[in-house]
Amino acid sequence: TAAFGGLLYADFRRSLYDEVDRRLAEQSAALVRAIHPESERSFYVELGADQVEHFNQDGPAAPYYAIWDRDGRVVDQSHPLLEVPFPAASGIWNRSGAREQGADGPAGSLVLVGQGLGTEQGRLRRLLALIVTTGGVVLAGTLAIGWFLTGRALAPVARISKAAAAVSA
Repeated sequence: TAAFGGLLYADFRRSLYDEVDRRLAEQSAALVRAIHPESERSFYVELGADQVEHFNQDGPAAPYYAIWDRDGRVVDQSHPLLEVPFPAASGIWNRSGAREQGADGPAGSLVLVGQGLGTEQGRLRRLLALIVTTGGVVLAGTLAIGWFLTGRALAPVARISKAAAAVSA
């Protein structure tokens, strides 16, 4: 039961993270397309209305972005108070309860998109609680049935022992 529960949890966690990664990749690619180079070292960012609306959400699971130029200066970001450290390279990682993806853009830019994992972590906690509860119930039931069957299997031995004790007396 524990092995099944562990495998179920691991598979569910992987599928949740894969879905978040897919969304981040789509958002990252759309932001890269929103960067328009003016020269080899300069560019401007022009977001579509749907992107502005998407990144204008609030809350712990809200998506966010930041765009840096080749010198590591922030050119644009989704929230003025957003503090995201400059990523060392493109890729995907977890940081402070969020999933983030960095991607190289035109004119030496670097795009980072992220999303808080509060919703996904809540779903994982509920699944873990269900697995532990179900495992506990199955274990208790197995122990009760084992106790009952052992008692029934050993009842004839107890009768024979009583009879032998009565004969020897």
